[in-house]
Amino acid sequence: MKTKELQSSIVQKVWRTDDKPFLDYLNKLLIEKEVNKKYKLSDFEKSLISDNQVNQLSEKTISN
Repeated sequence: MKTKELQSSIVQKVWRTDDKPFLDYLNKLLIEKEVNKKYKLSDFEKSLISDNQVNQLSEKTISN
């Protein structure tokens, strides 16, 4: 099943259910997934971190 088809199927099933504990659980699960989403650094951010690590090792600092 493709992603869009799966999303549609899930949404239809959620709309049809009256099971409040299940809906609460599903909501918590989706919130938790969003909270735990990892931030992806850009190449520029990665280079800044790398440069900063090198400078720390050589006891230099980078100003804002």
